[in-house]
Amino acid sequence: MSLRPYQKDAIAAFVDNGSVGVLNMATGTGKTLTSIAAVNQAFAVHQRQCLVVIVPFTHLVPQWEQSLQSNGIYPDEHIMGDSVRWRGEVPNLVWQYQHHLIDRLVLIGTYKSICSEYFEEATSGLNDPDTFLLADECHYIGSPRSQRENLFQFRQRLGLSATPNRWWDESGTDFVRKLFGPDVFVYSMQKAIDAGYLTPYTYQPTIIRLDSEEMKEFEKLTKRINLLTTQEDKNPDIADAVKRMLLHRTRIIKSAAGKMIALEAQIVKQADPHFTLVYCANMKETEAVLHMLDEHGINAARFDSTLSLKQRSQVLERFASGEVCVLVAVKCLDEGVDIPDTRVAYFLASTSNPREFVQRRGRILRRAVGKQKAEVHDYIVMPPVDYKENHAEAVVRHELPRVFELNSSAMNKYAARGLLTPVLRQLQLERYLDLSPQDIYLESKRKRDGYDVTA
Repeated sequence: MSLRPYQKDAIAAFVDNGSVGVLNMATGTGKTLTSIAAVNQAFAVHQRQCLVVIVPFTHLVPQWEQSLQSNGIYPDEHIMGDSVRWRGEVPNLVWQYQHHLIDRLVLIGTYKSICSEYFEEATSGLNDPDTFLLADECHYIGSPRSQRENLFQFRQRLGLSATPNRWWDESGTDFVRKLFGPDVFVYSMQKAIDAGYLTPYTYQPTIIRLDSEEMKEFEKLTKRINLLTTQEDKNPDIADAVKRMLLHRTRIIKSAAGKMIALEAQIVKQADPHFTLVYCANMKETEAVLHMLDEHGINAARFDSTLSLKQRSQVLERFASGEVCVLVAVKCLDEGVDIPDTRVAYFLASTSNPREFVQRRGRILRRAVGKQKAEVHDYIVMPPVDYKENHAEAVVRHELPRVFELNSSAMNKYAARGLLTPVLRQLQLERYLDLSPQDIYLESKRKRDGYDVTA
C-alpha cells in the first residue's frame, strides 16, 4: 500500500494518541485508505484483531468491503438489514475469536444495525485488548439512537470525518468526542488543493430574490414563531407547532421559485453539459429539474433513495461514460459516493448544515483524467430588492455561513464578497461581511432562528 506523506503522519498521530482519535481530513484526501493502513499496522504489531467497521448507509458497505479486500482484510459478516441472520452468527464468531480459533474477526455494517441492542447482545462476550472500532463519517455516532456505551469496549477507536462536530448538537458532539477523542490529525481542503491532491474550483454565486408572496409568508411565519417561542417554556405542547413552522419557513428559502429560473438560464448556456451534478432540496424539485432538462434535450438521470443499489451503480457508470450528462441528486450523494468525473455542480438546495454543503463540495473536487478545475454554482436567497422591513437578517443568517465556507477555498474567492456587498448594504446588514461562519452560527443560535430543526 502506497501512502502519501500526510497519510503516514495521520497514522503516526493516531498511534501517538493511544490509538484513539479522529482524522479530520477533507473529502477526497484518502481517509479510507489511511484508516485501512492504520488497521493493518495494528494487526501487524499484535497479530490479533477484532475489527468493526461502521458506515452511514448500506450502499457504502460493498464499497468499503472492496477497499478492505484490496488490502488483505476480508469481512466475516455484514451487520445490516435482517438482524435474525447475523444475530445468530456473530456470537459464534466472537466465541471463536475469544478462544483463539481465529486471529482476525472483521465485521462491517451500518450505524443503524451496529449501534443497536441486537449488536450489543451479539458481541456481549467480546473482551480483548486488540479490538478496533473504525467509524466512517463518525459524526453519525453522536445521534441519540447511535449513542451506546458498549462501543467503549473497543480499545482502539478511529473516527473519520471532514465535519466531526455535529450541527447544532452539543450533546451529540460531546459523545463523539468522548468516544473518539480529539482531532489527532487535520488536513484541510485548502492544503489538499494547494498540494494538488484535489481539483481547484471556482465559486459562482447567484443572488435569488424571494418574491413578494414568499417574503410575505416568511414574515408571517417569523412573527408567529417569535410569539410562540416566548410561550414555549410555559407550554411544552407549543414546541411541535413551532417546529412545523420553522420547517415551513426553511423550505421557503430552500425552494425559492427564482432558483429554477436561474438554473435553467445557466445550465442551457453551459458549453458542455457532460459531468454535471444538480443537488435538489426534495423529490418534487428533482422531478421539475429532470423535466426541464428533458425539454432542452439534455440527457439526465436521478440519483436518490428511490433507486436500488444496483440501479445507483448503473447510473454512476452511465454518468462516468458520458451517456448521462447530468446527475440530479437528493442527499444520498452527500457522503461516500465517488464521482470524480464531475466538473460542474449546481447547489439548488440551500442547506445551512455544514456537514451537507462541505460534503457536497468535496464530491466534485476529486481528481480525474483531463479535469483541470471544477465549478460550484450556488444560489443565495435574499429578500426582495425593495425590502425594508426587519426580517431580512433571518434570511441572511441562513445563507451566509454556507456562502463564506464555499467561497473560502475558491480560486476566485473575492467574487462573492463583491456580489454581496451592495445587497447587504441596501439591507443595512454590511456587518455580516466581517463575521465568520462560526460567528453567524452563534448569532443564529442566540436569536433562535431554528435552522437546527430538521424533518
